[in-house]
Amino acid sequence: MSKEFTGILGIVVIPDSETQKILVELSKKHSQEGDPLPSPHHLSLYHGHFKNVPEDVARQLLQQISAFLGTNYSLNQIEPYGGKFLFWNVEKPYPQLQHAHEVAVESLSLFVDREKVGLALKEGLKMTQQETENLKKYSYPLVKELFMPHYALLYRESGIDSKGSKLHQARITEIQFVEIAGFSKINRVLLSAQS
Repeated sequence: MSKEFTGILGIVVIPDSETQKILVELSKKHSQEGDPLPSPHHLSLYHGHFKNVPEDVARQLLQQISAFLGTNYSLNQIEPYGGKFLFWNVEKPYPQLQHAHEVAVESLSLFVDREKVGLALKEGLKMTQQETENLKKYSYPLVKELFMPHYALLYRESGIDSKGSKLHQARITEIQFVEIAGFSKINRVLLSAQS
């Protein structure tokens, strides 16, 4: 029997080293003492509570999405999400990232752990009705037509309303299948593909 993965799992993009440096600078610029910062910074194509994901499924997904290694995309707007996260958003259009996201949702949504999804609803994020429905069904609010590729810069329990912009061209240098510890922190890299 092949290995299976259970927990808060995700398929994420790791950017080039210059983008990583800028992400750290932006997080520090906007953060206050006590704000949990992402570690390392990553762009989630899809993540959530999953149960019994076969290793073969995760490997096939990683192989499919690794076709996007080397893809360039632009980042610009910095704005809050859900009242508690600060995101640096990818500029539209982003057809390659959208396609990679849809491939990930198609592969992983079959393994959503319905018992755990309710926990995310208790975080108190401000979400639209569609985002809440997506969270219940897919264990992630920003799926399909609501997909909004971004890098989380920080999380602030008391709320955040900072805004700004920084235009930057980034490149996908690595794609990882990971276990997430919460507040955009990667706990463990389970599988990886690099350019």
